[in-house]
Amino acid sequence: RGEAAAFAGCEAAPSPAPAAPAPGGSKSAGVVVFTDGACPGQHTGDKEARRAGCGVWFGHGDERNISVPNPYEPHTSNRAEMAAALLAMRAHRRSAREGEPLRVMSDSTYVVKGMNEWMAGWERRQFLNVKNSKLWRKLSAERRRASCAVSFVHAQGEEAACGAGILLCHSRTLVKPQTCHAETSWPLDMFQRNITRSQ
Repeated sequence: RGEAAAFAGCEAAPSPAPAAPAPGGSKSAGVVVFTDGACPGQHTGDKEARRAGCGVWFGHGDERNISVPNPYEPHTSNRAEMAAALLAMRAHRRSAREGEPLRVMSDSTYVVKGMNEWMAGWERRQFLNVKNSKLWRKLSAERRRASCAVSFVHAQGEEAACGAGILLCHSRTLVKPQTCHAETSWPLDMFQRNITRSQ
């Protein structure tokens, strides 16, 4: 189980239907994907009870959309955000559009700055004293394996709301950590209605 089970929906990702221009992007603009991660019980003090989740959204009805429990213990929000970004890159690499540039939209400053600003220095120091170094190494290796350019952008405002909706959707699966659950057709307005109810 563990990592292999949690990423099962990505490992054998089917060729997707053409993605909508936003967020999936057009062929000229490349592919845009929203990622998000959370650990609702992170500050409860009970580490055994923590259940983090991560979600990826390529667009309405896209078969690459997926939400899974985070396979990387210990469970924290940062690690869930990192796992979501990793899952997005893997899903894109296994898709019919793998050669097109990928833009990963994340509301995690930690992930975006880590991939854009800090990674080169960490690699020069061989990740010495870097927290979550094993996950950072996985992210770096996956980006190198890509057959296209991969960029990371900080999602804000309405863009970030897309990721928040993913979290609300897939958080229902966290009571069963080994269950892989994919949402493929929730429209954006449903995401936003759920966000409003949670505020």
